Amino acid sequence: MPKTSEIMAAPLRVVNNVQILRCFAAMSVVWHHLETRMNRELGAPHLGFTGMAGVDIFFVISGFIMFHTTQGGDKSVSRFWTDRLIRVAPLYWIATLLIVVLYALGQHPDLVAKLDAGNIVAAFGFFPEVRADGAPYPVLDVGWTLIFEAYFYLLFGLTFFMGSQVRAVIALAALFIGTAIFRLMMPGLPFALEFYFRPITLEFVAGGLLALAYRSYWLAAVSKTVMRWIGGLLLVVGVTVLLLAGWRVGWRLNDEFELRVLAFGIPSLMIVAGALMLERAGWTWKSRMLLLLGASSYSIYLVHQFVVGMCEAVVHIFYPHITLGRDLETIAIGLAATGAIGVVVHLYIERPLTSELKRLVSRPRRRRAAAGTATG
Repeated sequence: MPKTSEIMAAPLRVVNNVQILRCFAAMSVVWHHLETRMNRELGAPHLGFTGMAGVDIFFVISGFIMFHTTQGGDKSVSRFWTDRLIRVAPLYWIATLLIVVLYALGQHPDLVAKLDAGNIVAAFGFFPEVRADGAPYPVLDVGWTLIFEAYFYLLFGLTFFMGSQVRAVIALAALFIGTAIFRLMMPGLPFALEFYFRPITLEFVAGGLLALAYRSYWLAAVSKTVMRWIGGLLLVVGVTVLLLAGWRVGWRLNDEFELRVLAFGIPSLMIVAGALMLERAGWTWKSRMLLLLGASSYSIYLVHQFVVGMCEAVVHIFYPHITLGRDLETIAIGLAATGAIGVVVHLYIERPLTSELKRLVSRPRRRRAAAGTATG
């Protein structure tokens, strides 16, 4: 039986399986948007909507990481919010600004037909608003998921005052269930409230529950052989359900969020849980390329719509009549291009920018700490 100190220390290391799962989640979203765009613009075959579930996997992972990395209780609310803002906002703002510039130049990037000043302000403030062209998305289409992330970060930070992650996950679950029920009972809510009250927020809670389970004493007592079997089974079943759900009802899941939580949320929870159990059992993926793609997943996610647009333009020029084989070839090239560009953006924009902002923010903290030591 491991010592108590070993049980509590083990989860603090980087979870490789989750990092690599972020790679697959990002690429599944890229696949979905490539395939959807090729189908809509060029009449290419459509093989289903399972790629959408990459977002749900991301939400479960996000909940896990937030609870996992703050379990020591040594972060203040303001520091947590500042760190999250530095991590998420700059690259998103850059991508949003690029859409605005292209639109101002007479282009229609990311299928944006019309923008107004309110849309731009709302996007930079992570606030949900219907776009001027009627689309229920921010300036950068995929930014809707980041609005949910920001909403979760805001509420999760407030739970720090509870002094217990168990109480925090219970409070968040109660809030998200309550608001989801209220949304069903009160149709016609203002768009912002209707948006925030969607039950997809429960996927963050699911990730939080996984974080609590991942460092629990009972899990440490389970044999590694049993954990490997259970972890592998959860992965296989989760992926199978996602494939079936994407094929059968995937086209409904951008609008029917109660169904989405069942069809994509539960199997996403199973997949992340399976990856975590395999990690604890000693089955860890260590591919440097996949780990790099996982670390670059945020950059890949933000730039992929630009790459998808370029792929569509190129294919439209050279292959006006697309076939299934050529469609798959185009998707493979699009995935490779998006991954490569995402890694470059991560290494040369995202990571240096984040490091510099963290350094600037930490400088006043060090000064205050030094002043406190001197006066003490």
